[in-house]
Amino acid sequence: MLPLLTATAAAHAGSLVSVTVNQIAPLPEGEAISHVLVIDDRPAAFGTESTWLFDESDKRWERAGQRPRGRIVGVGGDGDRAYLLLGAEGEAGVTRVERISLLAGSLESTALPPLPVELDSARGSVFQGKFFVAGIGADGGGRLFSIDPNALRPAWTGHGAWPGNAGSVSSAVTQNSVLLVTVTGPARSGERLLQWEPEQGWTERAGPPGRIVEGTGRAVGQGHSIYLVRGIPGSDSPLRLMSFQTITGSWAIHGEVEASSARTGVGWRNGILWLQPVPGGPSELRLARLESGKQLLGLLDWGVIAVYLFGMLGVGMYFYRRDAQSSKADFFLGGRSIPFWAAGISLYASNASSISYIAVPAKSFATNWQYLLSNIIVVLGLMFVAVWVVPLLRRLSLMSSFHYLETRFHPAIRVLSSALYIVFQLGGRMTIILFLPSLAISTVTGIDVSISILIMGVVTVCYTVLGGMKAVIWTDVVQLFVMFGGTFFAIAFVLMKLDGGAAEFLSAALMDDKMKLVDWSFDLTEATIWGFVFLVLFDTVLT
Repeated sequence: MLPLLTATAAAHAGSLVSVTVNQIAPLPEGEAISHVLVIDDRPAAFGTESTWLFDESDKRWERAGQRPRGRIVGVGGDGDRAYLLLGAEGEAGVTRVERISLLAGSLESTALPPLPVELDSARGSVFQGKFFVAGIGADGGGRLFSIDPNALRPAWTGHGAWPGNAGSVSSAVTQNSVLLVTVTGPARSGERLLQWEPEQGWTERAGPPGRIVEGTGRAVGQGHSIYLVRGIPGSDSPLRLMSFQTITGSWAIHGEVEASSARTGVGWRNGILWLQPVPGGPSELRLARLESGKQLLGLLDWGVIAVYLFGMLGVGMYFYRRDAQSSKADFFLGGRSIPFWAAGISLYASNASSISYIAVPAKSFATNWQYLLSNIIVVLGLMFVAVWVVPLLRRLSLMSSFHYLETRFHPAIRVLSSALYIVFQLGGRMTIILFLPSLAISTVTGIDVSISILIMGVVTVCYTVLGGMKAVIWTDVVQLFVMFGGTFFAIAFVLMKLDGGAAEFLSAALMDDKMKLVDWSFDLTEATIWGFVFLVLFDTVLT
């Protein structure tokens, strides 16, 4: 491990993301396009007289109906569902919202109930199935309203004003179960980024280093939102494609965009689609996209993977050849000769699946250490099993809990319980356990997720069938050391690459309350200690 850590000290983690800018097919001549939105993953443009729909296969614009009546102030949606924010001609505010649908190649609009108050500089976004509109009320304060368009009687619900200066709203984006609203402040200043959650309300986040181009917000991935950001008025900063990480609260620059006069835009796929004015001609429609590269494995990496997989198969073949004449009990119980420490490691490794190795750390990174509490409470369940259950099975010379059900009740009960256990494992836990590492393997190797699942499943079934319980236990021992080696290596790598090292790591964790472990509340919707006690004790004992 030490040579690996030493070699890693000089490693460099380059960016795997690049920005590409493309021009969409020229907009219809003679039409002054005011806004662009995306519906059912297709861009739509609103001109002076008509609406136009982009046909990606033919690379051209098709007429898709008449332009909606009224003044279009803004648009909103999530790439599939789309809404127009409308006001009266000659008025700057938004008074009503129309839902846009794509039917047989034409855009149809459905009016929603009027807004409770007129909103200036309003922006909208789809959040948890509802449409949210953020804007400035007549009193100059920030206002947020939502409506469920699928309700029997849709009605607007108010969610209160955000704190501080209301400014003017430049974008509204939904990402990672939060609503992000950017608000423009006074001239020669940056913008505020406000976060709204149903339970916590409004929270101030780190604002962008510049001004957001109106409407250019798009959620990408599991925790990022991308924007077109121009420099603060009076500065020489170019227009840049930037992203905000909702978990860490940090901004990143992905590339510069040659479009100093971008007017308005909308999110499309992994990028931003915007109107670019052209001197002496109609506006152009351009798309800046994030392109993710793959740093695929080298020959040495593939060699390590191959050695590991064939090593696991070799363990199964070794015990198959050595114990070919053993009894059925020896196959399932390992001849009752497994060292206690190996059996203990195997028990731990069997429960430490990809859920605890990948999903729980990701959840902890996004929130805090509360899910670590389940691993602490599980010890209580294991104590009960060790003191009462295991001695019972040993005294009765039983192979499993299912064997006990047969002895105590009837063979049919054993068959039924075994079948139910297999069904629930295959249909529930095992699907997640195989899918999570397959996603990671696909990312770094390029192997299809389905092929990765097939390889892991076949190798595991083969060494289990060949070597029985002994192969299972000794491969678990090897796999545990591999898992722990990877964990400690990753932690050491992060600390070495982090400015400030372990001190900075702890400071950031404490500042964001990442080390919170116990929630004593009785909220059944949260990860409280009472929920873990109920779940883990029963789950551990039953497993």
